Amino acid sequence: MAKQQQHADYSQMSFETLIKEIELPKFQRGLVWSAKKKRDLINTLNEGFPFGAILIYEQDGKNVLLDGQQRLSTIKEYRENPLAYWKPLNKDKYDSELLKLNEIVKENITEKNFDSMILNRNDEFDDWIDDLDNKEIKKPIRQIFNDIKKELSEFIDLSNLQIPYLKYTGDASRIADVFANLNKGGTPLNKYEIFNAAWSREQLKLGNSEYENEIIKYVERYYDDLAEDAQFELSDYSSDDLKSSRKVSVAEFGTALGKMIVDKMPALISNDASNEFGFGILGIAMNLENKKISELIAKKSQIQSNIVEILETANRLASVLNAAFSKILQRNHNSKTTKYETGLSTTFKILSYFAALWDLVEDSEDYIQSLKNMPAYYVMDSISNRWGSHGDQTLQDYYASSLTKKNYISAVEIDRFKSIFNNWLDEQTAGILFNAQIRAITTIHANLTYLSDELSTGETYEFEHVIPKSILAKYDTQPLKVLGGSLGNAMFLPKKLNNAKKANTLYDISGSFDDLIKQSHYFSESEFGEIFKNLEISNFGIVNNIIIERAHKVIDDVTRKLTETKF
Repeated sequence: MAKQQQHADYSQMSFETLIKEIELPKFQRGLVWSAKKKRDLINTLNEGFPFGAILIYEQDGKNVLLDGQQRLSTIKEYRENPLAYWKPLNKDKYDSELLKLNEIVKENITEKNFDSMILNRNDEFDDWIDDLDNKEIKKPIRQIFNDIKKELSEFIDLSNLQIPYLKYTGDASRIADVFANLNKGGTPLNKYEIFNAAWSREQLKLGNSEYENEIIKYVERYYDDLAEDAQFELSDYSSDDLKSSRKVSVAEFGTALGKMIVDKMPALISNDASNEFGFGILGIAMNLENKKISELIAKKSQIQSNIVEILETANRLASVLNAAFSKILQRNHNSKTTKYETGLSTTFKILSYFAALWDLVEDSEDYIQSLKNMPAYYVMDSISNRWGSHGDQTLQDYYASSLTKKNYISAVEIDRFKSIFNNWLDEQTAGILFNAQIRAITTIHANLTYLSDELSTGETYEFEHVIPKSILAKYDTQPLKVLGGSLGNAMFLPKKLNNAKKANTLYDISGSFDDLIKQSHYFSESEFGEIFKNLEISNFGIVNNIIIERAHKVIDDVTRKLTETKF
């Protein structure tokens, strides 16, 4: 068997030499280690135990840090303020010395003052001890501080500290793979952070179009945020150079594209998924399946040639998709900040909308039909858990080159939609809280029916239990038996009315709510009578049947409206 070729050299370098020679690539994540994890590393160094090697790579004759920022930053922090680490790791010794000092001086010196004296900030210790009238106590006081300072100086010998490192010597195109394999312990980087580090010097040239200017702004914003907590100076970056050269790396371009698209799609995306969308959209544009996204770097020339088209198409699709889904996912009416319920959204599912529309002619029949049908698929695919696993492979089916080409041109069959919905309903479990799926479907139902413009104008609506939560909590105790957090017991009510209602029903509040009661399938007075009577005798089965019956009515509304309405 042939001997496997090694692509990395293992060695070590002194800490002081390393921080002078090392460069931090522009794309590094912010510091994410907790205080405990940092203390654990310092304690490991104090005890002389081995710790993980950092990963470096030589680019243009310079050693660039690819992995190890957290470790080096922590050691650098320790060098600048060793007391901040020594103190919690030696709390008994610290407390004992402070107590001894206060017994000598007959004062109440605080920890803050004690720390300042140890560090001798602004000559505070020297000034304080010079002012003491009792000369006999000066020597034992100095001894206390000398002992602590001696322990601090000997806790870790930074001048002789050797940092193990791996220097990758293989093909530059495989850096991301190497990075991923070496970074499985500790606080792992996701694959997009790996690409960011590995591709930091693979550059694209931007022009002066509207969206290219936006990309520049998003890259600037990224570095402004990163600069707040970076412990090493970023190499090869300045805002002025960026604006004048208009050159960004493939990594910068992908991340900035993602942030731009996410910002334009609040109706569908609520979390920070910018990298997934940026690189995912580049994969769609380059016809490169998502599970092979690490090969994007080989498409750099193609990306460069099509930058304007990629940006224009991505932004156009983001706008039309956001407009279509905002109508059904918008939550708060008449509020300054529009909120959306995105509990049915997944990254690959939304990327499939981009993939399905990417090569279609704008305003063509297939394009229009796809947009019309997507909201129904959005709900159906969620309740069937279609995107729950192997989402990257499912996404590939929507690419233009896929042999098993799928699309959204054909409308959802309403009978199949209802069947899937009813199967999902059968899996509802007892509880009192609404999960993200319930909140999203309740929002969709409300926007399609009783939160029409006629009913909701001028109101802000809030989620509410149809059977008041306080009543459920009174009768349904652990383990819970009532489907109180299910679809059949969820709806919206005007905020003012909701606050007044509390443990009451709409029938207990003065005013006319006939339209709201009818359009929302609110329980009738006789149904509430049955509910309350059976709650009192713990006959929860009948209560659940009434809730399920309303859920079926909601399902009928949602499936009918989504398959009939043009968004």
